[in-house]
Parts: sequence; C-alpha cells; structure tokens
Amino acid sequence: MNKLLDKMAYGPTVFLGVIFFLMPFFPEPHIVEKIKMLSAGASLEGRAWLDIVLHLTAGFFALTKHLRHRKLCAAGMVAEGDRNAAPAEKYEGIVNPSTAVLDEASLKVDAQTKPTPSTD
Repeated sequence: MNKLLDKMAYGPTVFLGVIFFLMPFFPEPHIVEKIKMLSAGASLEGRAWLDIVLHLTAGFFALTKHLRHRKLCAAGMVAEGDRNAAPAEKYEGIVNPSTAVLDEASLKVDAQTKPTPSTD
C-alpha cells in the first residue's frame, strides 16, 4: 500500500479525495445524508451501501496519503510521486536517514569542542 501511496502525487490525491468524499455538496454531502439515515434507523438498499463505500474509499485514500506524507516529511524523505521531488541527498545539508552512512570520523568528538565539567 505504501508503494502505491508513494507513487501518487500528494496535492491532487488529497484534493480529489476530499472532493469525492464530500460530493455532492448541495443540498448536503451523500455521506452525511447516509449517516443521518442510518442513525434514524432506516434500512439502506444495496445501491446506498455502494455509494457509502465509494465515498469512504476516496476519503480513506486522502487520509492515508496525508498521513504517509507527514511521516515521510518527519523523516526528511520525499515520496516518489510528489511533484518536483528529488532525493534528499541532492540537497546540501539534508541527509536521507534511510541511506545515511556514518563513518568513524563523523562520530568522533573534537576535544576542543567537548564541554568540560565544572568542579565547584
């Protein structure tokens, strides 16, 4: 699922997912209408259940893409399908944690910059 989400562009996926989740807008979204019908105790026919599933699927894709995007951004990575995406290694000073390689020199602490404990 993550591979599929990573190939989809963030903006259009979330935008269209929210639009299709809430369509039609007037007089009220279908999903709101169906929830009201279910809470009133009305039984729904097969077509109404299909309508609920289709609207929830669009909302599900929008939500999962948004959460995946936030997770990648927090890790300093970029998804393949995001517009103008480039691997983080190409930007100076940004390292992709999944491909970062640490050597012994980068792990050593310089004695001059190391804080000395105070003896009071």
